[in-house]
Amino acid sequence: DFCTYIEKSGLISQLREPTGGIMALGKVEKIYLDNPVLIHVLGDPMVEIGTIREAFFFNQTRLLHRVCSSPAADFLVDGKYTFEVGGKKKKQRQIQGLSDAFVVKDDIERRYLNVIPLWMFGLKSGFPPLRTRLIQPLLLLRNQIDKVYYLLGSFCH
Repeated sequence: DFCTYIEKSGLISQLREPTGGIMALGKVEKIYLDNPVLIHVLGDPMVEIGTIREAFFFNQTRLLHRVCSSPAADFLVDGKYTFEVGGKKKKQRQIQGLSDAFVVKDDIERRYLNVIPLWMFGLKSGFPPLRTRLIQPLLLLRNQIDKVYYLLGSFCH
């Protein structure tokens, strides 16, 4: 398959269905440019922001985890965690009733409940593998960020 060669070259990433074996070879849900920055360079200047968000999330999480398409939301990570990626106003409708499900929002600064800022997935060293319970590491990161805000606030006033 031609797309497999392009994927191996590092230009694209293929998001597959969560099936295994020979069946998984032909089950590609979506194709993303591997580097979200390339979307602006090679694509239409008016590209959908949702595509950029999803490409960024997929690019960052697939480095350490098995990422597949989810029947209920955007992504299924390590066969357990469901993620729905969106903007600040993204609701929880698609993941309602699912365990280990999270909404990843762009344009927010802090994590709350099962909502995680998209930017946190760009911190490869600050975001440990998802198989270690997801919330505890994010709480530690949030505390560190709060300390930085406090220090910056004391210097600015």
